[in-house]
Amino acid sequence: MKHTRSVLGLLQNRHPGITVQLVNLGFGDHLAALSRQEADVVFLRPPVTDDIELHHLATEPRVACLSADHPLAALSGLTMAQFSGVPVVDMPQQVPRLWWDFWAVDPRPDGSRVRYGPVVTDMESLLHTVAAGEAMCFLPTAAREYFPRPGVKYVDVADLAPSTSALAWLGVRRNEATIRAVRQAAQEATRRSFSDA
Repeated sequence: MKHTRSVLGLLQNRHPGITVQLVNLGFGDHLAALSRQEADVVFLRPPVTDDIELHHLATEPRVACLSADHPLAALSGLTMAQFSGVPVVDMPQQVPRLWWDFWAVDPRPDGSRVRYGPVVTDMESLLHTVAAGEAMCFLPTAAREYFPRPGVKYVDVADLAPSTSALAWLGVRRNEATIRAVRQAAQEATRRSFSDA
């Protein structure tokens, strides 16, 4: 979220003539919006398909998002082995499996496959499904701050690979003026972020 504000702020300062329209996209719509050219760029969390290029913005741990009533939610820290057999929310058919397999950690480190629960289409339905105890999921650590909900608990997972956030665009469009301007703003925002650290 803060990276989005930094990139767009720099873009507006450097290119006041560019019109920015922000659109909130549901799960799986990010890649489709790029491929259909309904969006010039999107802020997303990889992985992505080979036709999409990325500018890495940040890396952060992932956490387990569990019903507050789930027995695992009472523990201060977990490992992936403890999620054996625990259902994970699923995504609609149009969501690329490459993307959701990463987020669901499917297959698991021991080679076992995930058992899926109800299909969710957006963050609100995901959180409602988790709070109801129907399934769990893994989310970026930032979810603790951005999506606190009654009935939902976020727990650290020691051996869960981190996630990244990125700016994405179609590779074949990389040199179009608008996309180039946003890419340059993202590169400057990243440089500033590292120099402030």
